Amino acid sequence: MMIGMPSRGKGAGRRMRILAAALSGVAILLCVQLSGPRSSVAVAASLRSDAVKARTIVVGDRLTVAATGIATAQAASPEVITIDVGQDFTMIGVMCAVPAAGGDVVLRLRTSLDGRDWSAWYESPLEVVAEDGGAARAFTDAMWTGKGRYVQVGARVEVGARAEVGARAEVGARAEVGARAAGAAAPRALEGVRVMAIDTEPESTLTERAVDAVRSVVARVASLGGTPSAAAAVDTPTWVTRAGWGADESLRTGTPQTAPVRMAVVHHTAGANTYTREEAPGVVRGIYVYHTSGLGWNDIGYNFLIDRFGTIYVGRYGGPRQGVVGAHAYGFNTGSTGVALLGTYTSATPSAAALASLEHLLAWKLELHGLDPMGRTTMTCGGTDLYQRGQTVTLPVIAGHRDVNRTVCPGDALYAKLPELRRAVAARTAASTPAPYTVTFTLSAAEVTAGETVTYAGRVTTATGAAARGKVTVQKRRAPDGAWCDWRTATLAADGGYAVAVAMTTPDRDWQFRVRMPGDALGATGLSAVRALRVSALAPYTVTLTLSASDVKPGTKVIYRGTVKTADGKAGSGSVTLQKRRKGSTQWLAWRTLALRKGAYATTVAMTTPARDWQFRARMPGDALGATGFSPLCGLHVRSR
Repeated sequence: MMIGMPSRGKGAGRRMRILAAALSGVAILLCVQLSGPRSSVAVAASLRSDAVKARTIVVGDRLTVAATGIATAQAASPEVITIDVGQDFTMIGVMCAVPAAGGDVVLRLRTSLDGRDWSAWYESPLEVVAEDGGAARAFTDAMWTGKGRYVQVGARVEVGARAEVGARAEVGARAEVGARAAGAAAPRALEGVRVMAIDTEPESTLTERAVDAVRSVVARVASLGGTPSAAAAVDTPTWVTRAGWGADESLRTGTPQTAPVRMAVVHHTAGANTYTREEAPGVVRGIYVYHTSGLGWNDIGYNFLIDRFGTIYVGRYGGPRQGVVGAHAYGFNTGSTGVALLGTYTSATPSAAALASLEHLLAWKLELHGLDPMGRTTMTCGGTDLYQRGQTVTLPVIAGHRDVNRTVCPGDALYAKLPELRRAVAARTAASTPAPYTVTFTLSAAEVTAGETVTYAGRVTTATGAAARGKVTVQKRRAPDGAWCDWRTATLAADGGYAVAVAMTTPDRDWQFRVRMPGDALGATGLSAVRALRVSALAPYTVTLTLSASDVKPGTKVIYRGTVKTADGKAGSGSVTLQKRRKGSTQWLAWRTLALRKGAYATTVAMTTPARDWQFRARMPGDALGATGFSPLCGLHVRSR
């Protein structure tokens, strides 16, 4: 016994020296943080990414879906499966094949460290979601459960039609993929079930734990924020960067896609709400690993995440100011930004700190992209279990996940907070532009084709409500964050009104506009709300394409024919290019060039390559503005023999 004492003393001394060095690092980083901008980016390079252990277990070919709720879960019950993961974990996600039948399937699980004492049940609906252009996946959210080694998993289906979520009367026909109508059509079993167990707190050295402590303290300091700017804009919120929360960038694939932001979608992530401030970055890392390694997505699905302490985390790569397309609202990913609150808010109300950060983040993001928090927006659906592909849907600018997909997300308690949230965001946006004038501003259209005229109009009143006098300046910038520049001026009429009509000639542009009224003797300035305008390229041609067959044997000759007409209905001249691509690919290849004869073209090609699914389109070069006309897509299957 005495022999080992000196070694333990030396080890203790070494640990104390490491701890002292780590604490010194904390002090240094805090000084950097407090003296620099209120953002974790200043210390991100010093915070190395933590390891996250993940293990995927195949549950079996089938998991029975009970027609009623799961009874007391016992290993012998056919509706419940008990799994020894073989390692500790803190988060659990369940994946399976997309069910052929519909039904509101709910997955339930509970965890244990010793296989005897079990946690409460965690419950999550089976979601069917896809990245834009990707295959649909059926899964639950990755749920934070706290430490465990064993997990029990079961599934049930809601009996009877569930009340329509989102207070929606008519939602249109369901998409073919992901339809989950409640009732008798529900699946009797889930196929290909896999459980991903994620350990966001793997065994670490004292130094690694000290780094975690630094990250936690930095996040807390960052969340204090700064004094709101007096400038006419919502001050940029403080957030933890991807490096700050420990994103392993080697897991990310592909190139971020961007699109003009038209709305925000609020989510919750499910799982327990009892994580500590120090554990929260690990929860974000666990979701990231689940989305990339488990679901095979390019990146974490959400654009932003917020923990219950009010800390904001940057999600999907590409820049928080940009309109990065995420994977959070199936069918509506393009044009939306997704914000997820960590935890379950079905009955529990989010903390005041989380709601305050959500309000601040949305006010900044929506003002940046020129959106009215109290407004509604028109979106084109990419196909979900609520709307048909291509269907035009009018939605709130600040929406809940259940407004676009069949899901209980973001939970009843959080969803009930959205009306209040919209009002708070609108008030914060209005307060960011104090002015002696009230300036209204409307556009005659939100999207036009190059060459069309847009009228910019509104009215200016003084603080007492009287008509203002003088001139206003219409300012513009490239969306979403270009520099503002003066563009047009207009003299106010006797009633304070103004109107400017401009032909928009530059195609393929996303603009933002606002109107500025010079202030009083003190130099104050009145600003309108920001409005967005999309100027599309001209489509001077109408192009058609038909194929003589859609399913052929190898060697069969297929006729490709079509017509080209100008915008005024005359026959096109010149040549068209037939393009082809493998079904599912995004890369088009020039295949045949065909001369137009009286606006028509045709060619015959023997299809020799077997076992192929092709897509074809015809491309007509545009006019001097560079616009291009395209035909609709045509599909062709070449059999194996």
